[in-house]
Amino acid sequence: MDDQLAQRIADRFDELGLRFAEPVDLTEIPHLDTIPVTLTHEHGEASYLVGYADALTFSASDWVKPHYAGNEHLLLLGPRVTERSTKMFRQLHINYLDAAGNAFIAFGGVHIDVRGRRAQVPAGAGSPHLTRGGVNLFSVKRSQAIFAVLSWPELLGRPIREISRAAGVSLGQAQDTGAPHPVRVLG
Repeated sequence: MDDQLAQRIADRFDELGLRFAEPVDLTEIPHLDTIPVTLTHEHGEASYLVGYADALTFSASDWVKPHYAGNEHLLLLGPRVTERSTKMFRQLHINYLDAAGNAFIAFGGVHIDVRGRRAQVPAGAGSPHLTRGGVNLFSVKRSQAIFAVLSWPELLGRPIREISRAAGVSLGQAQDTGAPHPVRVLG
Protein backbone atom coordinates (compact mmCIF):
# COMPACT_ATOMS: atom_id res chain seq x y z
CA MET A 1 0.00 0.00 0.00
CA ASP A 2 1.42 3.40 -0.90
CA ASP A 3 2.05 6.16 1.65
CA GLN A 4 -0.95 8.30 0.66
CA LEU A 5 -3.42 5.44 0.93
CA ALA A 6 -1.86 4.31 4.22
CA GLN A 7 -2.32 7.82 5.63
CA ARG A 8 -5.96 8.00 4.52
CA ILE A 9 -6.69 4.61 6.10
CA ALA A 10 -4.85 5.60 9.29
CA ASP A 11 -7.04 8.71 9.41
CA ARG A 12 -10.17 6.52 9.13
CA PHE A 13 -8.90 4.35 12.03
CA ASP A 14 -8.54 7.50 14.13
CA GLU A 15 -12.05 8.70 13.21
CA LEU A 16 -13.51 5.37 14.32
CA GLY A 17 -11.49 5.17 17.53
CA LEU A 18 -9.63 2.05 16.40
CA ARG A 19 -6.01 1.20 17.17
CA PHE A 20 -3.63 -1.70 16.76
CA ALA A 21 -2.27 -3.02 20.06
CA GLU A 22 1.13 -3.59 18.47
CA PRO A 23 2.91 -1.18 16.11
CA VAL A 24 1.82 -1.80 12.50
CA ASP A 25 3.17 0.02 9.48
CA LEU A 26 0.24 0.02 7.05
CA THR A 27 2.61 0.40 4.10
CA GLU A 28 4.12 -2.97 5.01
CA ILE A 29 0.90 -4.98 4.96
CA PRO A 30 1.49 -7.41 2.12
CA HIS A 31 -0.70 -7.13 -0.97
CA LEU A 32 -3.23 -9.99 -1.18
CA ASP A 33 -2.02 -11.50 2.06
CA THR A 34 -2.67 -11.08 5.79
CA ILE A 35 -0.77 -10.36 8.96
CA PRO A 36 -1.99 -11.07 12.52
CA VAL A 37 -2.85 -8.02 14.65
CA THR A 38 -4.85 -7.11 17.72
CA LEU A 39 -7.47 -4.46 17.01
CA THR A 40 -8.50 -2.32 19.97
CA HIS A 41 -11.33 0.08 20.69
CA GLU A 42 -12.48 1.62 23.96
CA HIS A 43 -15.24 -1.04 24.07
CA GLY A 44 -13.08 -4.11 23.43
CA GLU A 45 -10.34 -5.80 21.47
CA ALA A 46 -9.99 -8.78 19.15
CA SER A 47 -7.36 -10.67 17.20
CA TYR A 48 -7.60 -10.21 13.44
CA LEU A 49 -5.88 -11.14 10.24
CA VAL A 50 -5.51 -7.85 8.37
CA GLY A 51 -5.14 -7.89 4.62
CA TYR A 52 -4.78 -5.34 1.87
CA ALA A 53 -5.98 -5.39 -1.74
CA ASP A 54 -6.13 -2.77 -4.48
CA ALA A 55 -9.49 -4.18 -5.56
CA LEU A 56 -11.62 -4.53 -2.44
CA THR A 57 -14.37 -6.49 -4.15
CA PHE A 58 -15.83 -9.82 -3.23
CA SER A 59 -15.22 -11.25 -6.69
CA ALA A 60 -11.52 -10.31 -6.52
CA SER A 61 -10.98 -11.67 -3.02
CA ASP A 62 -10.43 -15.38 -3.64
CA TRP A 63 -7.22 -15.03 -1.66
CA VAL A 64 -9.24 -14.58 1.59
CA LYS A 65 -11.44 -17.67 1.18
CA PRO A 66 -9.23 -19.98 3.29
CA HIS A 67 -9.46 -17.47 6.15
CA TYR A 68 -13.20 -16.95 6.26
CA ALA A 69 -13.75 -20.67 5.68
CA GLY A 70 -11.72 -21.19 8.87
CA ASN A 71 -13.87 -18.67 10.76
CA GLU A 72 -10.92 -16.36 11.38
CA HIS A 73 -11.53 -12.69 12.10
CA LEU A 74 -10.64 -10.79 8.93
CA LEU A 75 -10.21 -7.08 8.36
CA LEU A 76 -9.68 -6.08 4.74
CA LEU A 77 -8.23 -2.70 3.86
CA GLY A 78 -8.23 -0.99 0.49
CA PRO A 79 -8.81 2.19 -1.45
CA ARG A 80 -12.51 1.55 -2.12
CA VAL A 81 -15.05 -1.13 -1.34
CA THR A 82 -17.96 -1.51 -3.73
CA GLU A 83 -21.51 -1.35 -2.42
CA ARG A 84 -22.26 -4.76 -3.87
CA SER A 85 -19.25 -6.30 -2.13
CA THR A 86 -20.15 -4.77 1.23
CA LYS A 87 -23.28 -6.92 1.33
CA MET A 88 -21.31 -10.11 0.73
CA PHE A 89 -18.60 -9.16 3.22
CA ARG A 90 -21.22 -8.48 5.92
CA GLN A 91 -22.98 -11.80 5.25
CA LEU A 92 -19.68 -13.65 5.66
CA HIS A 93 -18.69 -11.55 8.70
CA ILE A 94 -15.64 -10.19 6.89
CA ASN A 95 -14.73 -6.80 8.32
CA TYR A 96 -13.49 -4.05 6.00
CA LEU A 97 -12.39 -0.43 5.95
CA ASP A 98 -11.75 1.68 2.86
CA ALA A 99 -10.01 5.03 2.39
CA ALA A 100 -13.33 6.91 2.28
CA GLY A 101 -14.35 5.52 5.68
CA ASN A 102 -16.85 2.86 4.62
CA ALA A 103 -16.49 0.22 7.28
CA PHE A 104 -17.97 -2.87 8.83
CA ILE A 105 -16.15 -3.86 12.00
CA ALA A 106 -17.77 -5.95 14.71
CA PHE A 107 -16.15 -7.55 17.75
CA GLY A 108 -16.95 -7.69 21.44
CA GLY A 109 -18.87 -4.52 22.34
CA VAL A 110 -17.90 -2.80 19.07
CA HIS A 111 -20.20 -2.52 16.08
CA ILE A 112 -19.17 -0.06 13.36
CA ASP A 113 -21.18 0.09 10.15
CA VAL A 114 -20.52 3.06 7.87
CA ARG A 115 -21.93 3.04 4.34
CA GLY A 116 -22.23 5.33 1.34
CA ARG A 117 -19.13 7.46 1.77
CA ARG A 118 -17.37 8.67 -1.36
CA ALA A 119 -13.65 9.23 -1.70
CA GLN A 120 -12.57 12.74 -0.77
CA VAL A 121 -9.70 12.58 -3.24
CA PRO A 122 -10.69 13.07 -6.89
CA ALA A 123 -10.60 9.88 -8.94
CA GLY A 124 -7.65 11.01 -11.04
CA ALA A 125 -5.48 12.07 -8.11
CA GLY A 126 -4.33 8.68 -6.88
CA SER A 127 -5.39 6.31 -9.60
CA PRO A 128 -4.09 5.89 -13.11
CA HIS A 129 -6.13 7.63 -15.78
CA LEU A 130 -7.37 5.21 -18.37
CA THR A 131 -7.37 6.67 -21.85
CA ARG A 132 -9.51 5.49 -24.68
CA GLY A 133 -7.59 3.53 -27.27
CA GLY A 134 -7.69 4.20 -30.98
CA VAL A 135 -10.73 3.59 -33.10
CA ASN A 136 -11.48 0.13 -34.36
CA LEU A 137 -10.96 0.43 -38.10
CA PHE A 138 -12.53 -2.97 -38.56
CA SER A 139 -15.94 -2.18 -37.18
CA VAL A 140 -18.72 -2.80 -39.69
CA LYS A 141 -19.48 0.86 -40.46
CA ARG A 142 -15.84 1.92 -40.65
CA SER A 143 -15.09 -1.02 -42.91
CA GLN A 144 -17.91 0.11 -45.18
CA ALA A 145 -16.40 3.60 -45.46
CA ILE A 146 -12.92 2.21 -46.14
CA PHE A 147 -14.34 -0.20 -48.73
CA ALA A 148 -16.13 2.64 -50.53
CA VAL A 149 -12.95 4.72 -50.81
CA LEU A 150 -10.88 1.74 -51.93
CA SER A 151 -13.52 0.69 -54.48
CA TRP A 152 -14.10 4.17 -55.86
CA PRO A 153 -10.87 6.16 -55.47
CA GLU A 154 -12.52 9.15 -57.14
CA LEU A 155 -14.42 9.63 -53.85
CA LEU A 156 -11.18 10.84 -52.25
CA GLY A 157 -11.58 14.28 -53.79
CA ARG A 158 -15.30 14.51 -53.06
CA PRO A 159 -17.10 15.89 -49.98
CA ILE A 160 -17.56 13.67 -46.92
CA ARG A 161 -21.30 13.63 -47.60
CA GLU A 162 -20.75 11.72 -50.86
CA ILE A 163 -18.45 9.20 -49.18
CA SER A 164 -21.03 8.57 -46.44
CA ARG A 165 -23.79 8.15 -49.04
CA ALA A 166 -21.69 5.74 -51.18
CA ALA A 167 -20.68 3.71 -48.10
CA GLY A 168 -24.16 3.68 -46.57
CA VAL A 169 -22.91 5.13 -43.28
CA SER A 170 -23.72 8.29 -41.36
CA LEU A 171 -21.86 11.50 -42.04
CA GLY A 172 -20.28 11.32 -38.57
CA GLN A 173 -19.14 7.73 -39.14
CA ALA A 174 -17.47 8.67 -42.42
CA GLN A 175 -15.80 11.60 -40.66
CA ASP A 176 -14.61 9.46 -37.71
CA THR A 177 -13.16 6.88 -40.07
CA GLY A 178 -10.77 9.49 -41.29
CA ALA A 179 -12.15 9.98 -44.74
CA PRO A 180 -10.22 12.84 -46.28
CA HIS A 181 -11.74 16.25 -46.87
CA PRO A 182 -11.51 17.71 -50.36
CA VAL A 183 -8.56 20.04 -50.64
CA ARG A 184 -9.43 23.58 -51.61
CA VAL A 185 -6.59 25.53 -53.14
CA LEU A 186 -6.53 29.17 -52.12
CA GLY A 187 -4.85 31.58 -54.42
